[in-house]
Amino acid sequence: MVKLGTVVEASTTSEVEFVYEEGVRPQVGEYVAVRSDDGWVLGMVTHVIRGSRELTGRSLLSAEDADRVIRLVGEPRQWAKGRVKLLGTVAGEGDSVRLDLPRTPPPSGADVIRAPAEELRRLLCPEGGIEVGTLLTRPDVPVSVDPDELISRHLAILAVTGAGKSNAVAVLVDGILKMGGAVLLFDMHSEYVDMEVGEGEVLPAEPALNVNLLGVGEVARLLGISFEKAAKQYVYLRKFWRAARRVVAARRGAEVVQEAGLEGEDPDSMLDVTLALVSLAIRRLRGEDVISPAPDVQKRDEASVYSLMVRIEDLKERYGRILSPRARDVLSLLDYGRAVVVDLGSVGDEAADVIVGHYLGRLLLEAKRGGDVPIPIMVVLEEAHALIPEGRETYTRSAASRIAREGRKFGVSLTLVSQRPKRLDSDVLSQMVNKIILRIVEPEDQAYVRRATEFLSEELIAYLPSLNVGEAVLVGPMVRMPAIVKIRLFPGKRAGAGISAKRAWASRRAQRGEWTPEGYGRVVR
Repeated sequence: MVKLGTVVEASTTSEVEFVYEEGVRPQVGEYVAVRSDDGWVLGMVTHVIRGSRELTGRSLLSAEDADRVIRLVGEPRQWAKGRVKLLGTVAGEGDSVRLDLPRTPPPSGADVIRAPAEELRRLLCPEGGIEVGTLLTRPDVPVSVDPDELISRHLAILAVTGAGKSNAVAVLVDGILKMGGAVLLFDMHSEYVDMEVGEGEVLPAEPALNVNLLGVGEVARLLGISFEKAAKQYVYLRKFWRAARRVVAARRGAEVVQEAGLEGEDPDSMLDVTLALVSLAIRRLRGEDVISPAPDVQKRDEASVYSLMVRIEDLKERYGRILSPRARDVLSLLDYGRAVVVDLGSVGDEAADVIVGHYLGRLLLEAKRGGDVPIPIMVVLEEAHALIPEGRETYTRSAASRIAREGRKFGVSLTLVSQRPKRLDSDVLSQMVNKIILRIVEPEDQAYVRRATEFLSEELIAYLPSLNVGEAVLVGPMVRMPAIVKIRLFPGKRAGAGISAKRAWASRRAQRGEWTPEGYGRVVR
């Protein structure tokens, strides 16, 4: 038992202040145990102040004044005071271990000791958990997260660029695959497509949608048509989409596209066949003979149907590269022990929104129906603030909101990764009950995270700007108590590191030959 100090100030059931023993190095974030009438109460040191008997309290106005005192009295005698946030007494065994809040404050004069490693391990490293790192102040205490709570209560991983978000994601994915779990990861920057894990497999997927699997509602959303605002267009879209489905099923797409005179269109694509049918219906309305089975259009509705055709052409212009009848369905790739990584690095945010929103919506629907998808499953969305923004409706935001509300009942878990928390939709973020928060510097982001997090105290918020790379605050039901953790380094291959300017320029210079002043002169002349 290592004594750290003694309680000297008036205490409460939630907080005590104590003075340190001489020679003890005080550390913010240290776990301690405080003696009370009901046994030892576990707590965390949240504030520390230090001073010296010889220098503190004197009106010293310069370093020379302080040096003069030191020459007179010798080495200053240090003192330190700490404030402890009480967490509770450890009770229960195994999976039932818990923290019970004290009912009476610790007495003045009570000993404060370093928390025993065995007790911390009981709380922070339960059997069957996913080990993510060690306590920052206690490298001998591993920290694991409870996979049941992780999956059922969702997760947000938040930090500035370069603080270790991608490494934390890789550690979690690796741990889930080792347990035989399933992961669907939307990779905005192609960081994980070549990831190598210890067990299981990582399977890259192309950023495309099988257009023939889209329902009328999804197509209407992509076209910007709602029944409430454009009922006539919506009804005609439904008629033409169903007709296109019949044409493609009967393998008559080529003759329809040819009659419409749409060169280069894909006769196997329901979108292209729908465009051809709309074009033919308008021509028939204008008196031309049409052979293909295009639905009839009322003369008074010509403008609405023409507008529908223009919308379809615009959709093909914007999203043609990601809509294909031959695109492999990402949901068909999902399996236990596998992480499917949808590589979105080559598409813009608008196209990524369509892809992610589609698969999130379909995944939840398949889970509700008991379809052929592995359940439970962890869905990871990188750069979540781009696709689930505050104050702006997107395809992904709508689907993610449904998963945040309903996913836990059907085994679909959402993990959002973001470097700009204040740009994330506040309703969705607040439902990510578990959080791994690495370094966050901007006060607005800190305040936003605090408002959206039930378990995050002001004391833990104060740590965020001073965290180093790979250090994180873990809060939520996935850990039995808040913990400041050094996330372990993912041992496998991953492409998350930034580009080295020095190495890139040196390599390029070597290819071109060594730089010389004469060479510079040739360039600028």
